[in-house]
Amino acid sequence: MIYAGATVLGRITIGAGSTIGGNVWLTQSVPPESNVSQAQMRND
Repeated sequence: MIYAGATVLGRITIGAGSTIGGNVWLTQSVPPESNVSQAQMRND
């Protein structure tokens, strides 16, 4: 599943069952059953 706002750049492979979160810039291939999302902002 690829959520709205995700950007897939270049010739990459997204493995079966993977989830790509919204507003993610994907620049490399993703193995099957992966979850890719934005890092949360930390205020230490």
